[in-house]
Amino acid sequence: MTFEITFFDGVTAHPRQALLTIINRVWTLIPKQPEEPHHTWSDERIKLEHYRPGASLVLRVEGELVRIQASAEVADLLYQRVKHRETLFQKCYSWMNNVGSVRLVAIGLVVMVGLILSYALWVSPMIGRLAANLMTIEQEASIGHKMADRALEEWEIDHDKSAILQAFFDNLGFDTDYPVRCFVVDETAANALAFPGGTIVVFDSILSVTEDWQQLAALLAHELAHINERHSLETVCRNLSTYLLISVLSGDVGGVSGILIENATKLERLAYSRSLESEADQFGARYLKAQGIDPGNMRLLFDNLERHSIASSRLLQYLSTHPLGEARSSVLPERSLSWPEPSMTSGAKALFRQLHR
Repeated sequence: MTFEITFFDGVTAHPRQALLTIINRVWTLIPKQPEEPHHTWSDERIKLEHYRPGASLVLRVEGELVRIQASAEVADLLYQRVKHRETLFQKCYSWMNNVGSVRLVAIGLVVMVGLILSYALWVSPMIGRLAANLMTIEQEASIGHKMADRALEEWEIDHDKSAILQAFFDNLGFDTDYPVRCFVVDETAANALAFPGGTIVVFDSILSVTEDWQQLAALLAHELAHINERHSLETVCRNLSTYLLISVLSGDVGGVSGILIENATKLERLAYSRSLESEADQFGARYLKAQGIDPGNMRLLFDNLERHSIASSRLLQYLSTHPLGEARSSVLPERSLSWPEPSMTSGAKALFRQLHR
């Protein structure tokens, strides 16, 4: 079997065109650019991490995440091939993704009536994911910007620093499909937030923890990964899944966006799961590498955050919503002493100094 696909393995920030052949339980990925290396994997090395029906799969191959995008037919064929390696939770989630909307509502009613505890522990997270997957990027950006604007009303925006941070982010050149906006707000607590649809809010206090521009780049890369992988949207939908379900069941589909916007300020207190944090670390490190920045800065950033948290209670808010975990740093590369100077260094350094004045 041979398929045309696009794939992203973190070497470059842009998805690449390739041919995928599967012969005798061996996958061979052949990039269309002749100078790029081929990739060969055996069936048993591949584990399904995430599946977006008719669109893309995220696979784990010997610890590395690989995203494959293809036509609906090809994506479904690949999913059928690897789905037997799903965990029980993933199988349940995939099953709900493929159920029609009318049947899903009926099943939801049965679960709500008979299995309240199961709803809270099992159905609720999956409804959140399903709601996130059904939303287009354009819809997410529109709702997400309104959520961010509502939350920003509660904080004092530092417009000068926000303009500098925006220029700093743009200078990094990270790849994203979202219209990313960056804001700095004056807050004593140290925190950084990624809103659905492309808004990053950095609390002024956390800037002092970043010791150089590359650590600030790592912070922004991490938050951008939450946006690109839709972690922020998924987390919000998961925590508001009861309200979202009631809105859908009552026929008030338009009320979904209203629920999200009205609860925008709660995002500051929502914690990502450790699995989502690990994904954001890995994808964020890849964004750095793709732009010529040492990915080891991601590990150094979180080492600094953990070290500073011992001496300062200001970081407790960031750590409560971005759990570190004992094994977190161990899976990230160390900073290299021989890493070449990135091309954007001069401009990034100047902007970083302006932020720390």
